[in-house]
Parts: sequence; C-alpha cells; structure tokens
Amino acid sequence: MTPPRAGLRLSTLIWGVAFLALTMSAVLSPATDSGVVGVTVLGFVLTGLAVAIDAISGREARRPEDVAFLTSVLAAFAAVEVFGLVVAQGENESRQAIWFAAALGFAASGILASWRGGGSDGSVAAQLFFHGVMVVPAIAPIGKLAVRSFGSPEAISAFGVAGPVAKLLLVIDGIAMPPLFAGLLFALAHDLSTRDETRSPIWPSLLIHQAAYVVIALRWSYDGL
Repeated sequence: MTPPRAGLRLSTLIWGVAFLALTMSAVLSPATDSGVVGVTVLGFVLTGLAVAIDAISGREARRPEDVAFLTSVLAAFAAVEVFGLVVAQGENESRQAIWFAAALGFAASGILASWRGGGSDGSVAAQLFFHGVMVVPAIAPIGKLAVRSFGSPEAISAFGVAGPVAKLLLVIDGIAMPPLFAGLLFALAHDLSTRDETRSPIWPSLLIHQAAYVVIALRWSYDGL
C-alpha cells in the first residue's frame, strides 16, 4: 500500500505546483493581449495533460444522467461565443476576439470534462456562471443585428458598431467577475475536499484554469479591454 500512497502524494504535489504556477502567472503576467494569451495557453496545456493522464489511467468514465443537457447548454454558449468571435474579427477588435476565443476553449474543455466523468453540482453551476459572464459582450453584436433587422434608423444610428458597445458591457463583466472567482474557488475546494474516485481529474484543472483566467481578464478589462 505504501508505493501507491507515495505515488499519489507525488502526483498531488506536482499538480499543486503546476496549479500554483498557473495562479502566479495570472497575478504576475502583464495585463496585455500577450499576457492573457500566455496564461490561457498555459492553462489549456495543463488541462490537456489532465485529459491525457485520465485517458491512459484506465479509469472508467462515469457519464452522469444530465451530461446531454450540460453538453447542449455549453454548445449553445459556444455558438454565441463563435458569433461574438466572428463579429470581433470582422471589426478588428482583437482583444474581444481573444476574449471569445478563450471562451470557446473553455466550453470545449467543459464538454470534454462532462463526458469523461461529469462534475459536482458546484462545478456545473460554476460553468454556467462562467459562460454566462463570457457571453455578455456578445449582446452587443446580437443587438446590432437585431436593430438592423427590426429597428428604426435612429436605433441603428445610436447602436453604431458592436465594438464600443461591447466595451461598455465589459463593465458588467467586471462587476460579475469577483463573485464568479469566488464561485470557482468554492467549487474547486468542494471537489478537492470530497473524495470521489470516479470523478475526472480534468475538473480541478478546468476550475483552477478558469479562476486564473478571471484574475488576469479582470486586470485586462481595467486596462482598457
């Protein structure tokens, strides 16, 4: 029994160091486009490693009854994020394009984590909260499309392009991010404190990655996203 425990402790220590490095990078990296991309890519690398380790471990995936529902909801969020990404690229809003591209990556990771073993109720709720915040800037291009189709000339003129409106909506995201960060940490702490051999290790990686992204994205938005 001793070797497995030692291996478990070593793997836990390694993951702890990796998660700490990701967290520190979110705090210390410059709040610039390249800084946000760097933290986001680092987090996806760690999540990818968690996926690979989970796949080769031979652990039998436990698909919860609501996996189809969660997949559908995350796919719907992803569709909105794709729309926001396309509009942002079309208007040369590179920062907003980065925002939506990161959101798409998180949606894909959430779907994968769900099918590999599901998550606790707190983890699922955190995903819905996270993507609810991430799609807020997409209200601007959706609203722009709506007023162009059904609005008056005055409304069309007032709305202008989606970019400036999306920047104003990011203020709402800034207000929502602190409770989102707290929710992600609460879900992570709950999952780590509850022993569940059937739960995928992808979930802790995803949650800490999202928390780290919230930290640098909040700094980034204050810097004029």
